[in-house]
Amino acid sequence: MVPEGLSSLWRFAFSRFVAVGLLNTVFGYSFYALLILLGIPRLVAVTIAKIVGTLFNFRTTGVLVFYNRDNRRLWRFLAVYGLGCPLNVALLEFWCRLVGTGPLVGQALCLPVVVLFTFLMMKTFVFRQDSTHGADAPEAHQRHNALLQ
Repeated sequence: MVPEGLSSLWRFAFSRFVAVGLLNTVFGYSFYALLILLGIPRLVAVTIAKIVGTLFNFRTTGVLVFYNRDNRRLWRFLAVYGLGCPLNVALLEFWCRLVGTGPLVGQALCLPVVVLFTFLMMKTFVFRQDSTHGADAPEAHQRHNALLQ
């Protein structure tokens, strides 16, 4: 079972978003770092890592943060990542070419801006509650809360 303090925190969507965001960030950055260490050029590595990380992120964010398993939202999610990828690449190039950081530090410096942009778009565009998809349905909250007790 989950300790009482963690169980209380998990009930808040923002806490879930932060926890799942950390999981997704570790996954995505680790995958990117692996590609860099394998000798993949940084622009190719960041693009591949973004694609793989996006699919992982869609599932974890939809299910764990917004209690939404609707795969039809993938297109909205991909649209957000379609906008986030060039933002990420532009920031990475700024840090690496203009500031002179290495690709690992450069990508780490990109994360806060890219994460904030992505969160705002997910909340307002991808997983917003509407009558056709039922995100944040009370039944889903009850099921997840029951698992925590």
